[in-house]
Amino acid sequence: MSQESVEIVRRAQPASGVNLVERYRGSGLPTDIDPTLYAPAFEVQLISKYGPLRPPAHGLEGLARAWREWLEPWQSFSVEIEGLVDAGDDVVTLARTRGYTDPDGAPC
Repeated sequence: MSQESVEIVRRAQPASGVNLVERYRGSGLPTDIDPTLYAPAFEVQLISKYGPLRPPAHGLEGLARAWREWLEPWQSFSVEIEGLVDAGDDVVTLARTRGYTDPDGAPC
């Protein structure tokens, strides 16, 4: 990977503070996703400190589906990118998440 790849990944991230529940509501892709930033059959893996959150997904539709499944129990959920690391063939995204459960709005 190169710094150019890291920058592509940075541009693919939603803006800080965006409520991802709202962003992925409904079907199809969010309107702010730039499909030119993605390879046709890219793989996405949502991972926490406990391991993978879901099986890998592929392509833009897989990305949207993975996020919709993950966000289902949340009232709101946002991701703050703290860093991007060039890791050879991969770019690792270091992020802090903030979510509130539905329906009581308790922070997690």
